[in-house]
Amino acid sequence: MTVRKELVNILEQEGNEKDFKYKGYDCHIRRVGVPCMGHLCGYIEIPKTHSFYEKDYDTIEEICDYELPAHGGLTFSGFVNNEYWIGFDCAHAGDLLPMFPEEDLFPPQKNDTYKTMEFVENNIKEIIDFIKKS
Repeated sequence: MTVRKELVNILEQEGNEKDFKYKGYDCHIRRVGVPCMGHLCGYIEIPKTHSFYEKDYDTIEEICDYELPAHGGLTFSGFVNNEYWIGFDCAHAGDLLPMFPEEDLFPPQKNDTYKTMEFVENNIKEIIDFIKKS
């Protein structure tokens, strides 16, 4: 696995997964795309009682007038183990991918930043605060 030198310590400290609860919502963070990309994704379980339950992520974005504060917008909606989840990823323009080789076709840009586990957790909390109002 090729990890960007400047991120080795951060990735070791963060690990690859984190589960937590926030305001009654189950949340999950997972590092995906290993060993090619290694970026983080954030997920929120949507309860059956919420109006977003079983809605496609594009529909949810539309319902929210595209103001849902998910980093880069929602990129996932679906059932996992009979529970409905929505999620987002940190592999957009401006995101530094920790395991993308420097010589790849898409070299990092000067202002790209790595989205940390803390960043993803805070964004999940921001989304939950937003959807609790919806």
